[in-house]
Amino acid sequence: MEILQDKPLAMSNDYEQYKQVVQSRWKKGQLDIIVTTKAFGMGVNKSDVRHTLHVGMPGSMEAFYQEAGRAGRDRCPSHCHMLFRAETDEAEQIWLKLQSNLTPEAVEKRTIFGR
Repeated sequence: MEILQDKPLAMSNDYEQYKQVVQSRWKKGQLDIIVTTKAFGMGVNKSDVRHTLHVGMPGSMEAFYQEAGRAGRDRCPSHCHMLFRAETDEAEQIWLKLQSNLTPEAVEKRTIFGR
């Protein structure tokens, strides 16, 4: 796997150009992992995404399905990972909806650091 900080993708101060280079290389399968905001995926249709990682709860069930739907578009096994702190009523409600809308096999809840 290529370590990006060791090998810059673009020698440019133009951030838009840099983003285009990253997106192009990712779409061609030249990059295994990219870290982006959810705005990156808007309009991107790449079928062989195997994992999505979500930091924080989505704003709604619809947002969750939209974000999680970036993985597995080719119908091969894929995973959606979500990291969040369930300390708010909103997070708890979204988690309960996720559990009720997905099969038990599809939902795996692990408590990290004792909760």
